[in-house]
Amino acid sequence: MRNPIPVVLCSLLLAGCSIPHAIDYHAPASTIPTKWSGDPMVDHSVRSTADLREWWSSFNDPVLDRLIDRALADNIDLKIASQRLLAARAERDEIAAARSPRVGISGSSLLQRSSREVEWPHGIGVSNTQTLQLEASWEVDLFGRIRHAVEAADASIGVAEEDRRAVLISILSEIAINYIDLRTGQQRLVIAERNVFRLYESFETTARLNNAGLTNATSVALAKAEWQSAQAELPKWRAQISRHIHAIGVLLGGFPGDLQSDLEKGGDETVVVPLLPASVPSQMLRDRPDIRAAERRLAEAAANTNVAIADLFPRLRIPLTLGTASSGIGGLFTAASTIWSVAAVGSQTLFDAGQRKARIRVAQAVTEAQRLDYERSVRVAFRDVEDALTAIKEDSIRYSALVEAQKSHQTAVGRAIQERRAGTIGYLDLLIAQRSLYSAEDQVAASKADQLRDVVLLSKALGGGWQHVYPMETQSDETTVSSDRGSENTGQVTAHLRR
Repeated sequence: MRNPIPVVLCSLLLAGCSIPHAIDYHAPASTIPTKWSGDPMVDHSVRSTADLREWWSSFNDPVLDRLIDRALADNIDLKIASQRLLAARAERDEIAAARSPRVGISGSSLLQRSSREVEWPHGIGVSNTQTLQLEASWEVDLFGRIRHAVEAADASIGVAEEDRRAVLISILSEIAINYIDLRTGQQRLVIAERNVFRLYESFETTARLNNAGLTNATSVALAKAEWQSAQAELPKWRAQISRHIHAIGVLLGGFPGDLQSDLEKGGDETVVVPLLPASVPSQMLRDRPDIRAAERRLAEAAANTNVAIADLFPRLRIPLTLGTASSGIGGLFTAASTIWSVAAVGSQTLFDAGQRKARIRVAQAVTEAQRLDYERSVRVAFRDVEDALTAIKEDSIRYSALVEAQKSHQTAVGRAIQERRAGTIGYLDLLIAQRSLYSAEDQVAASKADQLRDVVLLSKALGGGWQHVYPMETQSDETTVSSDRGSENTGQVTAHLRR
C-alpha cells in the first residue's frame, strides 16, 4: 500500500487555499484631537494623572474622604463586579485546561457466560474478568483553535476588569455628588431659615407700624402670609437632605438610615472648589475604563473569529490506555496481565451545508461592530470631557456674577429695613428687596454646587479614581498611543485587523 501521508498533506494545502486567514490583531487606531477645545481653569503645573487618582481628596473634606474609604471596602456593586471578574478568570482556566492531556482511571469486574455452540469465536462458558487501567487523551492544537479560545477568554477577563473599574468610578462620583448636594442642601436650608427670620422681623415691624397708625391691616396680613409661606419651604429642604443621606448610606453598603446622625448636621459652608489638573486627550484614552473595555471587547471578538476559522480544519486527538486485565484479582499486578493501546484519531467535517462558514461571517460582523463601538466610545468620551470643561468655564463666570449681585441685594435690603422702620417706604418695597436677596443667596449656593459637581464630572470623564484601587498589573494591555499631528503629548490609538 502506498504511503497516504503526502496525499493527506496535499489535501490540507488545497483546502487551506479557500479558508480565510486568521486575524492578526493589534490595538485599535483612531485619530484624535491634540487638545481640548475649551480653556478651563486648570493647574498647568501638573501634567500627569497622579492628581486624578484620588481626585476627591482635592476637596480637602475629611468627611468625604472617610465616606469614600468606607465605600471602597463595603460597596455591594463593587463586590458584585469583583465576583464577575473571578468568574471570568475561572472560565479562562477552564478553556485553557483543554490544552493539557486529560487523565483518568477506571476499573471493572465482569462475570459472563459465552455460548459453546458458536463456531467463531469459540465460547468458553463462564468467565471472570477484572480490569484496572489508566486512560489519557490529548487534543493536539495544530490549527490554534484552543489557543485563540484562550485569547478570547483573556480579553473577556480584561472586559470584566475594566467594567469593575467603571463601576468604581461611577460609585466615587455618585458619593461625591450626593455629598455635595447634601452639604449644599444644608446650606440652602440655613439660607431659607434666615429668610424666615427676616420675614418674621418684617411682620413684627409692620404690626408695630399698624398699631401706631402708620400702615394698614392689609400690609400686616401680607407680611404674615409671606412669613408663613417661607416657613412652608423648610420641610422641602429637610426632605431633600434626608434623601441624600439615604443615598450615601446605600452607596456605602449599608442601610439608608445608617448615616442619619453623622451627616444630618451641616455647616454654613460647602467644600471648596479645587484647582483642576491639566490633562491631554491621549491620557484620557489610557484612563477611561469604558474605552479600555471597548478595546478588550474588540480583541475578544477578533479571537472568536479565529476560533471560528480554526473550526474549518481537522482535529487530531491522541488517546492512550495503560492497565492490567486478569481473571482474578491476584493476577492484576503481574507482567503478563499488562494491556495498553495508543492511537492517533483525526476527524474532519466534509459537509455541513455552510454552517461553519456562516459562523465565521457572524464572528466577522461582530468584530466590525465592536470596532465601531470602540470608535463610538472614544467620541462619547471626548464629548463628556468637552461638556465638563465648558460647564466649568461658564459656571465659574455665572458664580462670579451671582456673588456680585448678592452683595448689591444685601446693600438694598439693609437700606430698605432702615427706611421701613422709619416709615418712609411701604411694605411692598421691603418685600421685593427681601425676596430678591433670598433668591440671590440661594442661587449663589446652588451655583457653587454646580461648580463642585462640574469638577466631579470632569474627573469622571477623564477616567480618574481607579488607579490606586485597581492598578494595572502590567503595562502590556495599555492602549497603544502614537501621534500624527506633531504633538508629543497626544496621538492616536491604533488597531489593525489584518487578514
